[in-house]
Amino acid sequence: MVANNPFNKYKPADWKTNFKSKLTVESSLPYKEYTGLIDKSSNDQHQYRLMRLPNNLTVLCVQDVEAKEAAASLSVNVGSNANPTELLAFEGALDRLAQFFISPLFNADCIDRELKAVDSEHKGYLQSDSWRTYQLITGTTNPTHPFSRFSTGNTETLKDAAEELGLDLREELIKFYQKYYSADVMRLVVIGNHSLDVLSEWVTSKFSAIKSKGNTKPIADGHPIGKAELGKVIHYKTVRKMYELKMQFALPELKSIHGAKPFAYINALLGHKEAGSIYSVLRKNGWATTISGYSSSTFYDGFSTYEISVTATLKGLENYEDIVSVIFGYINMLVKNGPQEWYYQELALVSKARFDFKDKEDAERYALRLSGEGRNQYVSPQHILSHNYISSGYNAVLISKCLSYLNPNNYRLFIGAQEHKSVECELEEKYYGILHHIADLPSHMTSEVKCSPSVAKMLHLPGRNIYLPESLSVTKPATPTDTPALEPVLLRKNDKFEVWFKEDDQFFTPHGRIGLAISSESVDNSPVNYLLSALLCKLVSAELHEQLFSASMANSYFYMSQGGGLINVGVAGFSSGLPNLLKTALQKLKTFKVDVQQFSIYLAEIERMVQSKRQDSPLSQLYRQLDNVNVAPAFDQDMLEKALKYITLNELQRHIELIFSKGYVKMLVSGNYNHNPAYVTQRINRFIRQYRQKLQELTVDEFESSVQSLISLKQEKLKSIDDEFGELWAYIKSDKYNFDKLNEDVKHLKRLNKDDLLAFWDKYMSEDTAQGYTRLDMQMWSTKIWQPTAEEFEMYPSTVIALYGCLRSAGHTGLTIADVQSFVSSADASSSIESLLAELSELYLSKQVSPVSSEATGVTNTDTADVKEPRIVFESSSKIATALQMAISSAKEAPIFATLSKTNFANIDMKQSPEGIWLIDDYKRFQHTQPLHGVSVPSCKLVPLISESAPMDN
Repeated sequence: MVANNPFNKYKPADWKTNFKSKLTVESSLPYKEYTGLIDKSSNDQHQYRLMRLPNNLTVLCVQDVEAKEAAASLSVNVGSNANPTELLAFEGALDRLAQFFISPLFNADCIDRELKAVDSEHKGYLQSDSWRTYQLITGTTNPTHPFSRFSTGNTETLKDAAEELGLDLREELIKFYQKYYSADVMRLVVIGNHSLDVLSEWVTSKFSAIKSKGNTKPIADGHPIGKAELGKVIHYKTVRKMYELKMQFALPELKSIHGAKPFAYINALLGHKEAGSIYSVLRKNGWATTISGYSSSTFYDGFSTYEISVTATLKGLENYEDIVSVIFGYINMLVKNGPQEWYYQELALVSKARFDFKDKEDAERYALRLSGEGRNQYVSPQHILSHNYISSGYNAVLISKCLSYLNPNNYRLFIGAQEHKSVECELEEKYYGILHHIADLPSHMTSEVKCSPSVAKMLHLPGRNIYLPESLSVTKPATPTDTPALEPVLLRKNDKFEVWFKEDDQFFTPHGRIGLAISSESVDNSPVNYLLSALLCKLVSAELHEQLFSASMANSYFYMSQGGGLINVGVAGFSSGLPNLLKTALQKLKTFKVDVQQFSIYLAEIERMVQSKRQDSPLSQLYRQLDNVNVAPAFDQDMLEKALKYITLNELQRHIELIFSKGYVKMLVSGNYNHNPAYVTQRINRFIRQYRQKLQELTVDEFESSVQSLISLKQEKLKSIDDEFGELWAYIKSDKYNFDKLNEDVKHLKRLNKDDLLAFWDKYMSEDTAQGYTRLDMQMWSTKIWQPTAEEFEMYPSTVIALYGCLRSAGHTGLTIADVQSFVSSADASSSIESLLAELSELYLSKQVSPVSSEATGVTNTDTADVKEPRIVFESSSKIATALQMAISSAKEAPIFATLSKTNFANIDMKQSPEGIWLIDDYKRFQHTQPLHGVSVPSCKLVPLISESAPMDN
């Protein structure tokens, strides 16, 4: 338990010295500029100016002469960011951003729109295990502490709560703004290709009017995890099939010691994966597949927490007490051995190298990150760019003190799984409905926790890191060039492999990447082989991650994945150690033998992965279905689930031998909603029909501006070796070798005019003019709403189905789909939408068995003999109105798809709608009848060009 903060003796950074009064060049506006040193990466070409405006707003101006986009991010330090990006008219955009903080309007319609966005965002998180777990963690802390409050919000907690308390939501927002939005606690970051003088002029003139109200950051008293919350075990049910353990420790605020990086040291040791580590012991016992630590050292004011997370197996879940004892056994070993300066210095060396040679970030991400990092008042102006990388120095006392908080009397335990055999999860969390159970930890898991002597002997410190970079020197060409080589060089090619090489001639960092793609028909030509390949990648990755973890600590990484008929293997990081790293990995691949216990563990993980896809968001499932239709080979959920029973250890070993004996190797070396889907589809149809008019109305300047934007995007310089490697690797793996594709695209774009665009639209995109118009629509239907049967799809137009779905979704169930079809067919298309809605309302009310109440319809029932006005149930601004317009409009037009479709799918039992749309209820049959997956047509060279000087192996 945290009684007080021993780190309060450290003082905040000095933000007064070295700030000199200056005036802007053009308007002579006052500000203060930091004239001291700002630590920059040696690879950083930006120019920086750190400023403080007269209202105490801290501003960092960043000049990037190569920037194709500009960005601004203002952190208010009370839980909100404003970060418009890709600002073309940057000065005007800055002015609009500033006015939001100077004189916000808080218009009622904007508040309502944002409220709906917040509620929609919350609903999107309802089935996310990570969001659910976070809410359970915060919701079970001290209820009087702000940390326990619901952080994301929804309609119930914002609008409904305000109404229940008799409060005006707009007025409460204004009060919040007036109380907390102070320039003193804000940080603004502006990035653009304008000079620092111009950027300074803009920010000073536009942001100095934000009011200074002093330090308005709310800091709560006490710790959210107090005596009442510690010593608890909380079992909770997850959405996906998974097993998760989290140990949460209560810590004092750690911002003041962030520079010494004590928890970087602790994280590295607790997350270590080689022999002697927690992970190694857990893996050997078949209890877990991952372990990690996380400190909230810079995020919260007034307190911190530390979490150890374990992705467990079923066996591990059943032995969770043993997992906890191993973790505490390792912590006790660290305490007994004391802090190790040599290990700290290894970490510091790699972290500094990462900073010195860090890749350039895109403007949006960079601005957002730098503004958000302004929450730590202990970071000095000199270290605003480097503080997350560069350590202030080894401090054994701080490390020991931080380790002392990780003790059995200062934690609580969370255990997540779909099912819990030992407890009943009888409690329900308020906002996510998380079922859980809270109990006291038994004494042998708190003050009396012990690690068995046999396990304790297995736990020890890691050895020296043999993968630390031997050299960070950078080789530059004798004759520099402003035009980097476009293509890699093909060094060798025969019937077994091809090797490509691309020298770093533009980034000049000590980084490199080596990638291998093993091509074999056996990789994923059947559901069983697809799963076997996935299992192989997991098994090899797990074993190599344990063996090569030190390499990852030295910023060099091994990866292995499958996809597109390929097994992808690669290494990335500091170039000097990559050949040995790859050699070790390939030797393991060549001699890999499957361990029985590990096979069972990762097969269970593959099973959970396959089965959990049914809990994916509707959008994710929709994209997957789209791939199933357009990509070969592709396997749906049912096929993969059926294939699981054929995955055996012997089959896996045979699969491995087959891939590596007959594979061809390529190598490159280089420095949710519940909306009616039918309605959404009709809205898309409407958009496509109307969009040509928007294209027609484009002025020449607007068209040329759009073309130039696309050209600029394609001409944007690559930011890192990883970017270059990814681009070249995609060309090689695709067998197209079209390395100059972007340049070719730009040549064609420069020749385009508006007439070309309209001709393209008419030839390919317009259903009215395109010859043989074909379009594939994917719809994901929620099980909570009405869905048409195949017979209804065949009988009724899709616009009628969309309208009927909207009626059902709004709770209007009195009409049948036949009623809706009859009404649409007989409606007068020349009538106004208000008149048509009135007629539909009359039809709906006539079908009701009992009078319709005001509660059900949203209108007062005045059904008397004196009433002559039509009773309106449906509003003209509703989705029902839009769907009605589309249905009636479509009913008066001849169906076009029936005449455009050149293929009859009736012989494979597909249903066709009255418009001629085919329903694909068996995508495999459809796939086999379409020329969607023939030999790809390369846009450039089919065969790699080999330079005369390159050796050729026959």
